[in-house]
Amino acid sequence: MSAIVMVPNMASAEDERLEVHADSYKGNLHVNIWIEGADHSSNYTTGWAVTDENDNIRDSGVLRYNGSDENPGEPGWWFELDVPDYAKGEYVFTVELYDDSGSMLDDYQETFWVQTWLDVEVPYHLEEAGNVTAVFTSGAIESNSTYRIDWELHDKNGGIWTEGNISGSEGNLTFYLEEGSYDFQATLYRSEENDTYWEYEDSVWRDLHVGSENLELWFDYYRGEAWVEAYVQFPDENTTSYYIVWNITNSAGNEMDNGSEEMWEHEHYVSFYFNTAYP
Repeated sequence: MSAIVMVPNMASAEDERLEVHADSYKGNLHVNIWIEGADHSSNYTTGWAVTDENDNIRDSGVLRYNGSDENPGEPGWWFELDVPDYAKGEYVFTVELYDDSGSMLDDYQETFWVQTWLDVEVPYHLEEAGNVTAVFTSGAIESNSTYRIDWELHDKNGGIWTEGNISGSEGNLTFYLEEGSYDFQATLYRSEENDTYWEYEDSVWRDLHVGSENLELWFDYYRGEAWVEAYVQFPDENTTSYYIVWNITNSAGNEMDNGSEEMWEHEHYVSFYFNTAYP
Protein backbone atom coordinates (compact mmCIF):
# COMPACT_ATOMS: atom_id res chain seq x y z
CA MET A 1 0.00 0.00 0.00
CA SER A 2 1.65 3.20 -1.14
CA ALA A 3 -0.49 5.67 0.82
CA ILE A 4 -3.41 6.06 3.19
CA VAL A 5 -6.10 8.45 1.97
CA MET A 6 -8.30 9.74 4.76
CA VAL A 7 -12.00 9.73 3.83
CA PRO A 8 -15.10 10.61 5.88
CA ASN A 9 -16.23 7.82 8.17
CA MET A 10 -19.69 6.86 6.90
CA ALA A 11 -20.19 3.86 9.15
CA SER A 12 -21.23 5.55 12.38
CA ALA A 13 -23.81 2.87 13.09
CA GLU A 14 -21.11 0.25 13.51
CA ASP A 15 -19.81 -0.64 16.99
CA GLU A 16 -16.23 -1.38 15.93
CA ARG A 17 -13.67 1.18 17.07
CA LEU A 18 -9.89 1.27 16.92
CA GLU A 19 -7.60 1.54 19.93
CA VAL A 20 -4.00 2.30 18.92
CA HIS A 21 -0.77 2.86 20.81
CA ALA A 22 2.59 3.62 19.18
CA ASP A 23 5.78 4.29 21.12
CA SER A 24 9.33 4.84 19.86
CA TYR A 25 12.28 3.53 21.89
CA LYS A 26 15.93 3.29 20.82
CA GLY A 27 15.37 2.70 17.11
CA ASN A 28 12.23 0.58 17.49
CA LEU A 29 8.56 1.50 17.17
CA HIS A 30 6.30 -0.58 19.42
CA VAL A 31 2.75 -0.78 18.04
CA ASN A 32 -0.48 -2.08 19.58
CA ILE A 33 -3.67 -2.05 17.44
CA TRP A 34 -6.94 -3.34 18.87
CA ILE A 35 -10.49 -3.51 17.43
CA GLU A 36 -12.94 -2.66 20.21
CA GLY A 37 -16.42 -4.18 19.82
CA ALA A 38 -15.27 -6.52 17.05
CA ASP A 39 -17.48 -9.31 15.75
CA HIS A 40 -15.16 -12.33 16.08
CA SER A 41 -16.86 -14.05 13.15
CA SER A 42 -16.35 -11.12 10.76
CA ASN A 43 -13.41 -10.16 8.55
CA TYR A 44 -11.54 -6.88 8.98
CA THR A 45 -8.71 -5.11 7.19
CA THR A 46 -6.56 -2.37 8.68
CA GLY A 47 -4.17 -0.14 6.77
CA TRP A 48 -1.49 1.73 8.68
CA ALA A 49 1.16 4.31 7.83
CA VAL A 50 3.84 6.39 9.56
CA THR A 51 4.23 9.98 8.31
CA ASP A 52 6.83 12.57 9.28
CA GLU A 53 6.43 16.31 9.92
CA ASN A 54 6.32 16.95 6.15
CA ASP A 55 3.56 14.33 5.61
CA ASN A 56 6.01 11.98 3.88
CA ILE A 57 5.14 8.30 4.38
CA ARG A 58 8.05 6.54 6.07
CA ASP A 59 6.49 3.10 6.53
CA SER A 60 3.12 1.47 5.81
CA GLY A 61 1.38 -1.88 5.78
CA VAL A 62 -1.85 -3.88 5.83
CA LEU A 63 -3.15 -6.23 8.56
CA ARG A 64 -6.08 -8.62 8.22
CA TYR A 65 -8.32 -10.40 10.70
CA ASN A 66 -10.23 -13.40 9.31
CA GLY A 67 -13.11 -14.34 11.56
CA SER A 68 -13.98 -17.21 9.23
CA ASP A 69 -10.78 -19.06 10.16
CA GLU A 70 -11.11 -22.09 12.42
CA ASN A 71 -9.07 -20.33 15.13
CA PRO A 72 -9.12 -16.61 14.28
CA GLY A 73 -7.58 -15.47 17.56
CA GLU A 74 -8.12 -12.02 19.03
CA PRO A 75 -8.91 -8.97 16.82
CA GLY A 76 -5.67 -7.13 17.40
CA TRP A 77 -2.00 -6.92 16.52
CA TRP A 78 1.21 -6.25 18.42
CA PHE A 79 4.43 -5.72 16.52
CA GLU A 80 7.74 -3.86 16.45
CA LEU A 81 9.01 -1.79 13.55
CA ASP A 82 12.73 -1.09 13.11
CA VAL A 83 13.14 2.69 12.70
CA PRO A 84 16.87 3.33 13.33
CA ASP A 85 17.04 5.83 10.46
CA TYR A 86 14.19 8.06 11.65
CA ALA A 87 15.37 11.63 12.26
CA LYS A 88 14.64 13.41 15.52
CA GLY A 89 11.14 14.88 15.47
CA GLU A 90 7.37 14.31 15.51
CA TYR A 91 5.65 11.49 13.62
CA VAL A 92 2.04 10.35 13.16
CA PHE A 93 0.91 6.72 13.14
CA THR A 94 -2.40 6.50 11.21
CA VAL A 95 -4.66 3.44 11.11
CA GLU A 96 -7.89 2.86 9.12
CA LEU A 97 -10.30 -0.02 9.74
CA TYR A 98 -12.42 -1.55 6.94
CA ASP A 99 -15.05 -4.27 6.84
CA ASP A 100 -15.39 -7.04 4.23
CA SER A 101 -17.24 -4.77 1.78
CA GLY A 102 -14.53 -2.09 1.85
CA SER A 103 -16.47 0.39 3.98
CA MET A 104 -14.37 2.28 6.51
CA LEU A 105 -15.53 1.64 10.06
CA ASP A 106 -13.10 3.83 11.95
CA ASP A 107 -9.76 5.65 11.78
CA TYR A 108 -7.23 6.60 14.44
CA GLN A 109 -4.12 8.79 14.64
CA GLU A 110 -1.41 8.50 17.28
CA THR A 111 1.42 11.04 17.53
CA PHE A 112 4.84 9.96 18.77
CA TRP A 113 8.27 11.54 19.04
CA VAL A 114 11.66 10.17 18.08
CA GLN A 115 14.40 11.42 20.37
CA THR A 116 18.16 11.03 20.15
CA TRP A 117 19.02 7.61 21.58
CA LEU A 118 22.02 5.55 22.67
CA ASP A 119 22.29 1.77 22.91
CA VAL A 120 25.09 -0.64 23.77
CA GLU A 121 25.63 -4.32 23.09
CA VAL A 122 27.66 -6.34 25.61
CA PRO A 123 27.55 -10.05 26.50
CA TYR A 124 25.28 -10.73 29.46
CA HIS A 125 27.36 -13.67 30.65
CA LEU A 126 30.94 -14.91 30.27
CA GLU A 127 31.85 -18.34 31.59
CA GLU A 128 35.33 -17.23 32.69
CA ALA A 129 37.48 -14.13 33.08
CA GLY A 130 38.46 -12.46 29.82
CA ASN A 131 38.03 -9.54 27.46
CA VAL A 132 34.62 -7.94 26.94
CA THR A 133 33.80 -5.68 23.97
CA ALA A 134 31.06 -3.05 24.24
CA VAL A 135 29.61 -1.76 20.94
CA PHE A 136 27.76 1.56 20.98
CA THR A 137 25.04 2.52 18.48
CA SER A 138 22.86 5.63 18.32
CA GLY A 139 20.14 7.29 16.29
CA ALA A 140 18.31 10.57 15.61
CA ILE A 141 21.66 12.34 15.62
CA GLU A 142 21.83 16.03 14.65
CA SER A 143 24.45 16.66 11.96
CA ASN A 144 25.46 20.10 13.26
CA SER A 145 26.23 18.86 16.78
CA THR A 146 29.19 17.17 18.48
CA TYR A 147 28.65 14.10 20.69
CA ARG A 148 30.50 12.36 23.49
CA ILE A 149 29.87 9.04 25.30
CA ASP A 150 30.89 8.78 28.97
CA TRP A 151 30.96 5.24 30.34
CA GLU A 152 31.51 3.58 33.72
CA LEU A 153 31.84 -0.05 34.82
CA HIS A 154 30.71 -0.72 38.40
CA ASP A 155 31.36 -3.84 40.47
CA LYS A 156 28.67 -5.55 42.55
CA ASN A 157 29.39 -3.23 45.50
CA GLY A 158 28.74 -0.12 43.39
CA GLY A 159 32.39 0.91 43.16
CA ILE A 160 33.79 2.08 39.83
CA TRP A 161 35.91 -0.70 38.29
CA THR A 162 36.98 1.43 35.32
CA GLU A 163 35.67 4.41 33.33
CA GLY A 164 36.34 6.53 30.27
CA ASN A 165 34.78 8.35 27.32
CA ILE A 166 34.48 8.12 23.53
CA SER A 167 34.37 11.04 21.12
CA GLY A 168 31.33 10.77 18.86
CA SER A 169 27.97 9.02 19.13
CA GLU A 170 29.11 5.48 18.20
CA GLY A 171 32.14 3.27 18.68
CA ASN A 172 33.42 0.31 20.67
CA LEU A 173 35.82 -0.48 23.51
CA THR A 174 37.31 -3.61 25.05
CA PHE A 175 38.15 -4.21 28.71
CA TYR A 176 39.22 -7.19 30.84
CA LEU A 177 36.94 -8.57 33.55
CA GLU A 178 37.65 -10.91 36.44
CA GLU A 179 34.93 -13.24 37.73
CA GLY A 180 32.06 -11.36 39.34
CA SER A 181 28.96 -9.27 38.67
CA TYR A 182 29.13 -5.84 37.05
CA ASP A 183 26.93 -2.94 35.97
CA PHE A 184 27.93 -1.12 32.75
CA GLN A 185 26.57 2.42 32.32
CA ALA A 186 26.96 4.87 29.42
CA THR A 187 25.64 8.39 28.81
CA LEU A 188 25.43 10.32 25.54
CA TYR A 189 26.03 14.08 25.59
CA ARG A 190 25.63 16.68 22.82
CA SER A 191 27.34 20.01 22.24
CA GLU A 192 26.35 22.48 19.54
CA GLU A 193 28.99 24.04 17.32
CA ASN A 194 31.35 26.40 19.23
CA ASP A 195 29.54 25.63 22.51
CA THR A 196 31.41 24.30 25.56
CA TYR A 197 28.25 23.10 27.33
CA TRP A 198 27.48 19.36 27.07
CA GLU A 199 23.75 18.57 27.17
CA TYR A 200 22.42 15.19 28.30
CA GLU A 201 20.73 13.20 25.50
CA ASP A 202 20.30 9.57 26.60
CA SER A 203 21.74 6.82 28.78
CA VAL A 204 21.85 3.05 28.89
CA TRP A 205 22.98 0.37 31.32
CA ARG A 206 23.58 -3.36 31.19
CA ASP A 207 24.23 -6.11 33.75
CA LEU A 208 27.17 -8.45 33.17
CA HIS A 209 28.26 -11.59 34.99
CA VAL A 210 31.58 -13.38 34.61
CA GLY A 211 31.84 -16.95 35.89
CA SER A 212 29.28 -19.57 36.87
CA GLU A 213 26.93 -20.18 39.80
CA ASN A 214 25.90 -16.66 40.76
CA LEU A 215 23.58 -16.64 43.81
CA GLU A 216 20.59 -14.26 43.71
CA LEU A 217 18.78 -13.65 47.00
CA TRP A 218 15.51 -11.94 48.03
CA PHE A 219 14.85 -11.28 51.74
CA ASP A 220 11.84 -9.75 53.52
CA TYR A 221 11.13 -9.27 57.24
CA TYR A 222 7.81 -8.55 58.96
CA ARG A 223 6.78 -8.85 62.62
CA GLY A 224 9.30 -11.42 63.70
CA GLU A 225 9.29 -13.58 60.58
CA ALA A 226 11.66 -13.62 57.63
CA TRP A 227 10.95 -14.84 54.08
CA VAL A 228 13.73 -15.82 51.74
CA GLU A 229 13.89 -16.72 48.06
CA ALA A 230 17.16 -17.81 46.47
CA TYR A 231 18.19 -19.10 43.08
CA VAL A 232 21.40 -19.82 41.17
CA GLN A 233 22.10 -18.05 37.89
CA PHE A 234 24.32 -19.88 35.39
CA PRO A 235 24.41 -23.24 37.24
CA ASP A 236 26.98 -25.89 36.43
CA GLU A 237 25.32 -28.24 33.93
CA ASN A 238 26.85 -31.23 35.78
CA THR A 239 25.28 -30.24 39.11
CA THR A 240 21.73 -31.44 39.81
CA SER A 241 21.13 -29.64 43.11
CA TYR A 242 22.59 -26.95 45.36
CA TYR A 243 22.46 -26.16 49.08
CA ILE A 244 22.53 -22.72 50.64
CA VAL A 245 23.95 -22.23 54.12
CA TRP A 246 22.81 -19.13 56.01
CA ASN A 247 23.22 -17.43 59.37
CA ILE A 248 21.94 -14.37 61.22
CA THR A 249 24.28 -12.13 63.24
CA ASN A 250 23.45 -9.17 65.48
CA SER A 251 25.11 -5.75 65.48
CA ALA A 252 27.90 -7.10 67.71
CA GLY A 253 28.69 -9.84 65.20
CA ASN A 254 27.26 -12.63 67.36
CA GLU A 255 25.47 -15.45 65.55
CA MET A 256 21.76 -15.58 66.43
CA ASP A 257 20.54 -18.28 64.07
CA ASN A 258 21.67 -20.50 61.20
CA GLY A 259 20.46 -23.19 58.86
CA SER A 260 20.77 -24.79 55.46
CA GLU A 261 18.31 -25.42 52.64
CA GLU A 262 18.44 -27.68 49.62
CA MET A 263 17.38 -26.11 46.33
CA TRP A 264 14.77 -27.87 44.24
CA GLU A 265 16.44 -30.40 41.98
CA HIS A 266 17.16 -29.17 38.43
CA GLU A 267 15.38 -25.86 39.14
CA HIS A 268 18.16 -24.42 41.36
CA TYR A 269 15.62 -22.46 43.41
CA VAL A 270 14.33 -22.54 47.00
CA SER A 271 12.00 -20.47 49.18
CA PHE A 272 11.65 -20.68 52.96
CA TYR A 273 10.85 -18.64 56.06
CA PHE A 274 11.89 -18.67 59.73
CA ASN A 275 11.00 -17.00 63.02
CA THR A 276 13.24 -14.15 64.17
CA ALA A 277 12.05 -13.54 67.73
CA TYR A 278 15.60 -12.92 68.93
CA PRO A 279 16.41 -11.14 72.23
